[in-house]
Amino acid sequence: MVPLCPGITVVVIFRDSAETLPRFFDSLTELGPEIVAVDTGSRDNSVAICQSYGAKPYKIEWPDDFAAAKNFGFDKVETEWTMNLDSDEWLYPESAAAIQRAMNNSGANAYEIQRQEVQPDGRSTSMNMLRLWRTHPLM
Repeated sequence: MVPLCPGITVVVIFRDSAETLPRFFDSLTELGPEIVAVDTGSRDNSVAICQSYGAKPYKIEWPDDFAAAKNFGFDKVETEWTMNLDSDEWLYPESAAAIQRAMNNSGANAYEIQRQEVQPDGRSTSMNMLRLWRTHPLM
């Protein structure tokens, strides 16, 4: 399959995420991004799962700081666009086309993505979060 959005890297940090990573990676298939996967100390087969999906895994000792771990991953990005996702998140199938349209907008440098959190009782909340931006050393 030809990637819909060449020029984008998704950065994800994880630890012992073998249960959530397959859904995460499967949701990125149509998008076709580079993937920088930062392992902060997994003892399960999370790293093998990342490799099976073609991700570039990096191992670091947990710095006791989510921002430091994410920034380690962001420093590895070499594409025009960066996307930040968590290992227990996933994109809807129609997201790839919307992301491609966003990346084609030469007047924009960053986008918020609506994140929907579903509670065990079925209730959900939505929030907009900055998750997609043009890669730049100062970002």
